[in-house]
Amino acid sequence: MNKTEAIKKINTVGKVGSVICLIAKILLIIVSVFVLIGTITMFVLPANFVSVNTNTEVTTVVDITKFASNMSAQDEAQIQASLDAAAKQDQAHLSVNDVPVNKVTYDKDSKTITVVSGPTAANIDCKSVRSMLIVACIGIAFVLVSVFFTSSLCKAFSKCESPFEENIIVKIRNLAISLIPMAIFSSISNGYVAGLASGGKNFNYTINFAFFFAILLILAISYIFKYGAQLQKESDETL
Repeated sequence: MNKTEAIKKINTVGKVGSVICLIAKILLIIVSVFVLIGTITMFVLPANFVSVNTNTEVTTVVDITKFASNMSAQDEAQIQASLDAAAKQDQAHLSVNDVPVNKVTYDKDSKTITVVSGPTAANIDCKSVRSMLIVACIGIAFVLVSVFFTSSLCKAFSKCESPFEENIIVKIRNLAISLIPMAIFSSISNGYVAGLASGGKNFNYTINFAFFFAILLILAISYIFKYGAQLQKESDETL
């Protein structure tokens, strides 16, 4: 493959990317309009207009063989004794993450421990739905911004004469920077929405490491392209 053919393929990829980004922008704008209408509607309605009550029971099965493949009869006896002792305790004192444990059993044949906990009650009202929709609006806005930066990059690829142009390097770096706020917001919003869905009981915030790794990777690519541009410049000067 010669240089001209390679550039044509890069241009084609850029054009295809531009079309995909355009479709994504249209879809995101349509979704954002509906979410915005829903948010405004929820602000107009009284806080107690809609209320959803859920009551769930959770069954957790732990396969002991995954931790200890060769269990002796003494080990099994100790497990059974521990479970029997726990069963004799006041049920109010048995809980997992503040959720009451109703039953704990050990099956010798399958070597599994079954924990039945709950019920867990959750109440979701207009106020909670309102907050979820606001989070959704902000999230869509962040995604839309990133799509615009991606579209700009694809447009540059579609018209470039070299992938090492300064314009492309800057756009790759800008794309990575545009993802940082979305990564931070994603880490916070996921736990916040999960907490609202549980009736405001379990707000667990986690860092989206995959997102931050992708940002670092894109930044690394921008520096690789910058180095490639420097090598190309030196090569052109030599010729």
